[in-house]
Amino acid sequence: MPLMYACVKELKNLNGNELEVHINYEDMPGNDYNSLFYFCQGLLPGPSSYLTDFPNVFVSATGTNFYDQCFPSGSVNFGFSCLAAHWLSRKPCNLTKALLYRFSEVPDEKNEFIRQVEKDWERFMLMRARELSKGQQNF
Repeated sequence: MPLMYACVKELKNLNGNELEVHINYEDMPGNDYNSLFYFCQGLLPGPSSYLTDFPNVFVSATGTNFYDQCFPSGSVNFGFSCLAAHWLSRKPCNLTKALLYRFSEVPDEKNEFIRQVEKDWERFMLMRARELSKGQQNF
């Protein structure tokens, strides 16, 4: 929240309070967003809230798979990802002699994971590219 607060504050400083800002959080469908919404509304003690401190700020959450498109095409002006692409869209095989593919001493297993990582990274980036707005923004 402090990072998003600083972003909203700077946008408002540059463009005035009439600028509408929409912050949309994305996480897996099973995520419990209750604490986030309580913090945003100022109902739990914590950092200052951009939702209560600035006018024309909106917050929502999307529960979806980030290997698919999460937001409408051309609708994202700024994206920030923290701890997102650390899981794969599917497990390519079982590891017989390791817990993590990087430590596997079985070349075929390790290579299957590497191919899956490469495919998933490309898919992740293509989906984010669709979501990004086109052209220069007046921020």
